[in-house]
Amino acid sequence: MADQRTATARSEAFGLFKDKEMDWAFRRTLEFMIEKAAEIGECLYVARRIDETDGESWINEWNSLADRVQASGDESRDSGHLISARECYMRASNYYRTAEYGTSPTHPRFQEIWEKSADCFRKGAVLFSPPIQCIEVHFEHKVLPGYFWRPKEDGRTRPTLIAAGGNDSSLEEVVWWVGMAAVRRGYNFFSFDHPGHRGAVHRDNNCIKRPDYELPYQAAIDLLETLPGVDERLAMTGYSFGGYVTCRVAAYEKRLQAIAPNSPFIDLFEASIAFGGDFSRLLKPN
Repeated sequence: MADQRTATARSEAFGLFKDKEMDWAFRRTLEFMIEKAAEIGECLYVARRIDETDGESWINEWNSLADRVQASGDESRDSGHLISARECYMRASNYYRTAEYGTSPTHPRFQEIWEKSADCFRKGAVLFSPPIQCIEVHFEHKVLPGYFWRPKEDGRTRPTLIAAGGNDSSLEEVVWWVGMAAVRRGYNFFSFDHPGHRGAVHRDNNCIKRPDYELPYQAAIDLLETLPGVDERLAMTGYSFGGYVTCRVAAYEKRLQAIAPNSPFIDLFEASIAFGGDFSRLLKPN
């Protein structure tokens, strides 16, 4: 992985890997244990097998584990053990996501592994009660997939939390990050692959980041208002780059009644300079 990534995400994490990016990505995978999307024994097993001097080792070992866990999920589902199947699919989705994180867009398995991660999540989504719904936001001739989930199908309306993912997160990861906790606390939950988000770019190389995120979110909230159980109580949160998205949307979208950006990006240009240095010279004409 070290030869494919140009910036280190964190300076400290678990200490299992000398490579800081690998160590941080390992911790990120393990964090979803709280939502039954990782098991420490499986993750430590993979960690022992990875040769951190070989980026392909990271990809292959996580993918191999995900294949085995997905097979266990299929077996459990076919035997009628739906809770076990659901948990296997969530873990497999997370492990595939971790394998895909080690690939570059030019890697021959970049698309394949991402598709397996999304597919496993959807296989598990229908096994929740009520199920996590797969929906589509139509925006500028593009179809942007999303997830909508509510605590009960009882005809009641509830407040809805909208979540925007970060710079390198998957849509499925956003559900583990905040969606499950929101639903347990009585909120509806909604997230989608806005332009530039990982899944959006996987589906369309031209669906890239943009400054005016209020426009795709206007279309998303228009759709959200038509879904059962949704009323005017709309809040939005976002982490990492999603903090910028949340702030930008809130500046224009009057239907939001509360926001919780984590962290808030008020000036993305200044934040980018702080992270990567002064690149303003690249914007000047020759």
